[in-house]
Amino acid sequence: MRAHTRILALLTALILIVGLFTGCSDTKDPGTVDPGTTPGTDPGTDPGKDMDAKENMIALILNEGGLGDHGFNDGAAEGLKELERLYGIKSITVEPADVSQGELIIREVAEEGYGLIIIMDYTVMTETYKVVNDYPDQIFVPLGMPTSWRPEEKYANVVDSQFLLPEHTFLAGVAAAFVATDGNEIVDGVGNRPGVNIGCIFPTESVGFYRYFDAFQHGAHYYNDNVNIQVDYTVGNTDTALCQTVAENMIKNQNCDVIWTCCGTAGLGGLQACRMNNAFGIGVDNDQDAVEDGYILTSVVRDTGRNMVILGELWQEGTLLEQDEFIWGVGSEILRLTDMSVIEKHVTNPEKFQELKTLLADLKEQIASGELVPFDTYTHGEVRFEQWWADQKK
Repeated sequence: MRAHTRILALLTALILIVGLFTGCSDTKDPGTVDPGTTPGTDPGTDPGKDMDAKENMIALILNEGGLGDHGFNDGAAEGLKELERLYGIKSITVEPADVSQGELIIREVAEEGYGLIIIMDYTVMTETYKVVNDYPDQIFVPLGMPTSWRPEEKYANVVDSQFLLPEHTFLAGVAAAFVATDGNEIVDGVGNRPGVNIGCIFPTESVGFYRYFDAFQHGAHYYNDNVNIQVDYTVGNTDTALCQTVAENMIKNQNCDVIWTCCGTAGLGGLQACRMNNAFGIGVDNDQDAVEDGYILTSVVRDTGRNMVILGELWQEGTLLEQDEFIWGVGSEILRLTDMSVIEKHVTNPEKFQELKTLLADLKEQIASGELVPFDTYTHGEVRFEQWWADQKK
């Protein structure tokens, strides 16, 4: 019992249990959890029976400050709720307090006995393989971990998956360049500044975000090679005020017609700035089109809710470990742009709007078939998009 209490105390110190989807929808704040009991359970519950129950539960490790982002994290949480509705599968969501402690975070969650552990934070998931051999009866899913980050050895209790993120990001770049191009205005008074200027806002500089940015640039230059793309950073995923300031500067001082806010919860501030300054925003990860109705052109969706349902269904059937690597691109509909039905209600130039939709549909088909391959930073070594694009034009 002493060891069990120590584990729980460490878990409470490291991570925030933000939701336990049980029949009574119990949610615990770490400040109110008795360190001698498991969050979300009855103090009188037999510990042995409780551990048996956890073997049939999913633990989802989110991004730091992830819930409330209307995107990557919220979508996954909604997917867990759908699993409970469909199959009665219980789950918890975990927000790391310090993602640099990835190994300890995963280990403490695993020590609690959850049968399926899905890791969404990219910093945390890099530590997965230091832990999995110690918990052979539990299944780990580092969701979307790039191939280059994985060991050569295949682990029996790890499910590999990857997102072909450049595919839908390329399409977003095309959409942004289309509406930013003079003469292509689709909504009167929105995004009609002179020139072809677009802004991208990311939380930090990293290879992962270079991958997003380079594919977005490829799409934009593919449509209009005269495009100017500004980039800035919010130093994290949570500072909405800073993102709003950055977006306003891009719109007012750099004449940006479109801003892609690829920075988690912080991006909501950037989308608000688009509404306040008559520019188009592009959402990220979940369908954010209605967040600022009439000002969001589309959203670059990574349907983590659907991911949760797919993984949970296969786990429920007992076949999850039998699957080959999951590879999700625009052909899977896990990665996609929204259908733009929200902005369509505000369109004043339906001919141009239809031209955009037809273009995106054609390019999506070319990408899904392999005819068109968006630039992927992960497969070009030290070469970034700008150098590669210049070489293509020689």
